[in-house]
Amino acid sequence: MKSAKISVIVIHFFVGIGAMAGGLAAILNPVNPLEIPDGMLEHSPFSTYLIPGIFLFVCIGIFNLLSGIIVLAKIKLNEYLPGIMGVILASWLVIQCLIIREIGTLHIIFLIIALFQGLLSVYLLYNRNMFPFNF
Repeated sequence: MKSAKISVIVIHFFVGIGAMAGGLAAILNPVNPLEIPDGMLEHSPFSTYLIPGIFLFVCIGIFNLLSGIIVLAKIKLNEYLPGIMGVILASWLVIQCLIIREIGTLHIIFLIIALFQGLLSVYLLYNRNMFPFNF
C-alpha cells in the first residue's frame, strides 16, 4: 500500500510539472509553442494554443500538483484524486487526438499513465474499504 501511495505522488508531480511546462509554453507563445506548427489547430475551434495552454497549465498541471500535495498530506478522501485526475487526463488526450486528428507517441504514453492513475485509485480505495460499491 505504501508503494502505491508513493507511485501516486510521483505520478501526480510528474504529470503536473510536465503539464505546467507545456501549458506555460503555450501561454507565452500561443502561435508556435515548443515549435508545434499551428496547422495542428486546423480542425479545432481554436486559432491559437492559448486556451488549450491555459487548460493544460491549470486543469492538468496545477490540479495534479495539488492532488499530489493532498495525497502526501493524507487529507481525507485523497484516494479518489488519482482516479479523478486520471479521468481528466485521459479525457484531455482523447479530445485532443480527435481535434488534431492524430495520435502521437506521447499521447499513448500519457494515456497509459492516466489509466495507471485510475487503477492506483481503485487499489487504494479497495484497500481502505472506501470503494463506492462491493465486489
